[in-house]
Amino acid sequence: MTIETDFKVGQFGKIGEHMVGFELSKRGWIIFYPPYDERTDIVAMKFQCKKCKSPWFNEHRIACLNDKCPEFEKPITSINSKKEYKNKICKKCENIEKRTEDNAQRGICQKCKGIMEEIALCPKCHKEIGILGKNCSKFPECDSNKYEVLFRSIQVKSSHLVDKEKNIGFNFKYQDLIDDDRHFLIVYNRQIIKDIERHFYWVLTKDDFMKIKNMNTTSFKIYQNDRGHFSLKALEKYKFNEEEFYKVQKEKLKALKDNKKKDFEKLLKKQQSIDVFRKLD
Repeated sequence: MTIETDFKVGQFGKIGEHMVGFELSKRGWIIFYPPYDERTDIVAMKFQCKKCKSPWFNEHRIACLNDKCPEFEKPITSINSKKEYKNKICKKCENIEKRTEDNAQRGICQKCKGIMEEIALCPKCHKEIGILGKNCSKFPECDSNKYEVLFRSIQVKSSHLVDKEKNIGFNFKYQDLIDDDRHFLIVYNRQIIKDIERHFYWVLTKDDFMKIKNMNTTSFKIYQNDRGHFSLKALEKYKFNEEEFYKVQKEKLKALKDNKKKDFEKLLKKQQSIDVFRKLD
């Protein structure tokens, strides 16, 4: 049973786009929705390590950069609320004072009348805190300070079960299939199964879609509004296996909690291998 009739015309398509966007966001993609219909429904962007291709933290990270300090390259969080890092230094005589309520607004050095400015110092070695720059999610195993940005365009097709629920149907236009390896087609379907709302996704590359779609029909090439019915069996290998994905997720989190690093890495690779959304990477 499907409940697409609960929506006004045009709503279901937008719901599909946002559900796909949500799934991509969970995998580290930054999502943009074009304000107009310009042959793509979603533009996605992701930062990844240039060296090992792992996710890259797109954030400002700071640390002590003194390689002789026990705090060397350990990311510091919430430094604004940690008074032990806050100091003031004279630009003229290099006199250093702890920043307190009494001198917070004072800009003149009491020793030489030079200009005082803020400085963050490591409380362990008293060296200046700097920008870490090594934002690979596998740091410190990966010490890269270089990242790359991926861009993807996605056409979302919100679909309906057809032919006594044996097939899935959606409209497709010739211009929906951009001839670029960075363009993807994601089919979305919403169903009520045993009184529970379920969401289904099929992720296809340009070449994947061309294997299941006859490109030579007149309705497709000339009229450009082809209503296609696609076999669920033929689409099976492109389907996101949600049950298996979250089963492995549960096992992965347990391995992390039990500090079983090798098991965690093994389960991570298994999860990635069954996640069809990883095609976009």
